[in-house]
Amino acid sequence: MGAGQSSQAVLGSQEHEQLLQKLASNQDIEYGSAFWNQLFNLQLALASQNPSTVQDALLPHCRQLMVHNPITHNFQKLVLHTLDLVGLAQNGKPSLAGANSLHMVSVVIQFIVETCSPSALSMVFEVAPNLPAAVQGQPSLLPMFINRLVLLICNLQPSDEVSYLVLLEAVLLLLVCCSTQLNTQQTAAPLGSQPLLEALMQQQQSASALVGALLQLVVARQPLPPKLQLYVPAADGSGTTVMRLVRTAAATVLWIPLRTYQYIVRHGSHADGPPSPLGDLALTLLLVLAHYPAHHAQLVNGVKAGLQALQDDAAGADAEQGGRLSSVAGARGQPSISFARLYDYFATGPQSEGSTLLLYTLLHGSKSFQEYVLVRSDPETLLLPLLQQLYKANKRRANHLYMLQIIVLILSQDTSFSHNIHKVMLPGVVPWYRERVLSKISLGSLVAVVLLRTAHQNVGQLQDLYLPTNTLAALANLAPQVSGLHSHAAQRLVGLTSLLAKRWLKLSQALGSSGPNQDIQVLHDFLRILLEVVNTVLSLNLGRNPELVYALLHRQELVAQLRGREGLAELAENLQAVIDFFNSRLDSVNGGQAAAPEGQADWSVGRVLELVQTFAQSWRGERLKQLPELRFVYEEEAAPEEFFVPYCWSLAVAATGGRLLSWNLGAVALLQVAGGEGDDALLEGQTSNASSSWSEEAMMADSQV
Repeated sequence: MGAGQSSQAVLGSQEHEQLLQKLASNQDIEYGSAFWNQLFNLQLALASQNPSTVQDALLPHCRQLMVHNPITHNFQKLVLHTLDLVGLAQNGKPSLAGANSLHMVSVVIQFIVETCSPSALSMVFEVAPNLPAAVQGQPSLLPMFINRLVLLICNLQPSDEVSYLVLLEAVLLLLVCCSTQLNTQQTAAPLGSQPLLEALMQQQQSASALVGALLQLVVARQPLPPKLQLYVPAADGSGTTVMRLVRTAAATVLWIPLRTYQYIVRHGSHADGPPSPLGDLALTLLLVLAHYPAHHAQLVNGVKAGLQALQDDAAGADAEQGGRLSSVAGARGQPSISFARLYDYFATGPQSEGSTLLLYTLLHGSKSFQEYVLVRSDPETLLLPLLQQLYKANKRRANHLYMLQIIVLILSQDTSFSHNIHKVMLPGVVPWYRERVLSKISLGSLVAVVLLRTAHQNVGQLQDLYLPTNTLAALANLAPQVSGLHSHAAQRLVGLTSLLAKRWLKLSQALGSSGPNQDIQVLHDFLRILLEVVNTVLSLNLGRNPELVYALLHRQELVAQLRGREGLAELAENLQAVIDFFNSRLDSVNGGQAAAPEGQADWSVGRVLELVQTFAQSWRGERLKQLPELRFVYEEEAAPEEFFVPYCWSLAVAATGGRLLSWNLGAVALLQVAGGEGDDALLEGQTSNASSSWSEEAMMADSQV
């Protein structure tokens, strides 16, 4: 907030300017005064105006209100009158006055959060003697205030312009109440430092209903009513702000450009239908609440618990009430939603970071939803959009890439799911894959192709080990079920293995016996995982994967270089046994004149593959040494809030900033903010792959068969 124009220019009349001056003055305004109806009686929705202009205009009044409120308690009366209008809305009488009152309270609370201490924030909700008798006897208005907002969100149906606006303002106000997290560097703050969030966490009886209501708003994605106007900022593309998310000292520092998130929110989330401000805002609030770390004995995160206990409301798949899906609670009070509609939302809805994070949250936290996803007979409807995002992701959006990879890793942990995706043959070609035309490819092979491509893009610089580790872990989990591996997938698998082996051998030779080296060890570990993948596929399903045998024969010099190497010898010996078997059979066909098929001009790819399939019938798996199966299980780190709290708030600031709210970035402590072209240059320097010797072109050139 900064110096801005007068509230008269924003609110439209000198009368309202005087009303605001009176509210902020040292005058004790009676609760029953006609003043309150006049204050909220505006002709336009405050949400239709530039939020920065609105907040700048109200800033001097907020300052004066905080000076005089210990005597007048006018803010408490503002809250009570807002709750009166909330009650009317909940009873079917929403109004523009109610929406504007919620917006005013949001502006004041945001000002207090950004400029005052937690004790001052608690103080403005204290019950004073000059408040109505109905609230006397309770120490604070805060529990009632939070409870009424939650009940409004749970019960109000956005059936017209006014109810949509009121519901939007209520969700926005709850998000503002949570924004105390932004103003501290501690992701798990001490008890008492976030009074509004703590009051929200204490709403245990309504937590399940809130989860259900927010999920329904997210899935329904109800568009803005035609007659309702919200402020839309100009897309000038001039933003240069960069947010740096600081995790624990042992973790990677991630640089995230604010304008990238603005692009995602403005374009990506609306690519699959009309924009839904209410749905997007509900998603933002749900993520912030779900990842709040309630580490104190007095607090329980009911929203997180509600998502974990989420149940399938199959009957709600076709039921709609006023444009909003029905939401019911089971006999034990768990929230429920149609899993079919939720699945469709992830499969066909917006390809945004928020929706990806919600999918991760549900797959990791909700056992029932995870089981539903794993037994679906159409895994391609969910996986294809995820693979497309993974294919197009870049290092500038590393957090999104993390979530996409981990989702695939979680799914790969299920043996039946891994088996089924190799049975699904994709029709036509994959339109978004540019390296080559992919046709007649199974879903499982496409998963392998995209994972291998992603691993290749991120393994070269060895700076962020999370990315290649998650990718290779998913590949290892899929390996026992691989069947009918596509030629391009086989080439990529053997090609990446070859590149890693060459890099590891070269680096090992250069450093010699100079002692342990982290880069050498990392390359060794990644190489071993890839060799394990190849070994597992050939040990269990050699006959069903002739393309992998062919690719291995084409690169058999790779295996020879690895024989006898510590930690790799057993794997190399197994692969050499496969190579020797097929070489001997191919030699017998060629009259013993050539050691390898590529040496003969009349050996076509089709002919060799035909022979490989024929010889595979006489292959016996016992020729290979049996090695323990390599499996990976995803687990969150000990303090997941170090990653998720800043990530959720970076998305929240980008989703609302400049549209519904004007965040004071100078007050933000959770996200370090730096601006200017210099930071952009640094960002580009950290994420560019232009100078890497592990270029996509080099990979493709090296993997051609």
